[in-house]
Amino acid sequence: MKSPWSRIAISVIAGVSLPTIAFADTITYQVHAGDNLWDLATRYHTSVSAIESANHLHTQALKIGQSLVVPVPSSSVNTSSHSVSSSVQTIHVQAGDSLWTIAGRYGVSVTNLEAWNHLSGQSVLHIGQALLVHGNTQSGNSSGLSGRSGSADPALSAGLRGAQIAQYAEHFIGAPYRWGGESPAGFDCSGLVQFSFGHFGIHLSRDSYGQYQQGSYVSKGDLIPGDLVFFDTDGGGASHVGIYIGGGRFVNSAGRSVQISSLYDSYWGSHYVGAKRVI
Repeated sequence: MKSPWSRIAISVIAGVSLPTIAFADTITYQVHAGDNLWDLATRYHTSVSAIESANHLHTQALKIGQSLVVPVPSSSVNTSSHSVSSSVQTIHVQAGDSLWTIAGRYGVSVTNLEAWNHLSGQSVLHIGQALLVHGNTQSGNSSGLSGRSGSADPALSAGLRGAQIAQYAEHFIGAPYRWGGESPAGFDCSGLVQFSFGHFGIHLSRDSYGQYQQGSYVSKGDLIPGDLVFFDTDGGGASHVGIYIGGGRFVNSAGRSVQISSLYDSYWGSHYVGAKRVI
């Protein structure tokens, strides 16, 4: 199989004209286990060369905990074929809001919202918080990937939100376990869950027992990313919780750090007590 680098090289040799990308701002990203420049460039709609240039990198090898400056594109639209005028408005966070829902409401990206407001993937929104939103009025043909009209299927919306939350929680893989911890400096199991859901405007109880009382029951065969999975690790009921990410796996803070575990592992499988859907 050809690497993505060879495909890019072929495109350039063939004379394909690539869209012009204007970088309006940057965000700071902390490297996690499994990260690489290609994935980061894809996630933030930028290029490997732009990240390398911004950080004066001479190698693509990254170290866990390393801080990177990531250039953020001002628009994913080809500026050569569109006329764009911008306006800036201030909005205030309402109950239940998250960067994901706000981005969908105003037809912008989460990455841009973070850049405009100097937020990071670890930021938690607060009711009443003021946010800047840059609105574009475009003329010309566009695919409208960020546009939304009509009402979404509730089941589909829950599935998409759950996948977003599960992916967000995975950003903290490698963060240390800390009893009572509820920040990237150290999480316990329920602290990781509360922090991850809180980023999307979903407020859960602080401990696993309280979280087990929220939402609706889900059978193991019907699990989707974002569901909470619970375990009895000390004989007292739902004493441990994780976030299901698919494929029988879940992300949780246990042992020494945040990690991915399997429901089919002999230990977790024998201590499983059930799952809840809180979205």
